[in-house]
Amino acid sequence: MILTANVVLATINGKYFAPNSGNVVTAGAAGTVGDSAGVLVPVPGTLNDLTILLDANVATEASTFTVYINNVATGITVAVAIGAAIGSDLIHSAAVAAGDYISIECPTNTSTGWTNGAVALQFIPA
Repeated sequence: MILTANVVLATINGKYFAPNSGNVVTAGAAGTVGDSAGVLVPVPGTLNDLTILLDANVATEASTFTVYINNVATGITVAVAIGAAIGSDLIHSAAVAAGDYISIECPTNTSTGWTNGAVALQFIPA
């Protein structure tokens, strides 16, 4: 199953959002956003293959997106390079249990180099 989101990323700089959900929560210190930004996992499984697609990226710095499980960063990250439109992490994976919450951290885009994007994250039920 592919979890997807098409989002106006410029409005969620430095915030967390949930794939397959409209929930967006402002981040305090890392890991303090609570479950409100996450999408609930109904069955155990594995997350992998995070892909980020940005619109006309003229950012002056790389943009790193990170998958969180229950407010804890996983090794699943994508750093979209300066001027690039797409980035993927096809190597890392993370196990999830039923009842876990998945969210994705959107980096602060101080250079306003992009505004819209699409996110895809694969979930494989156990």
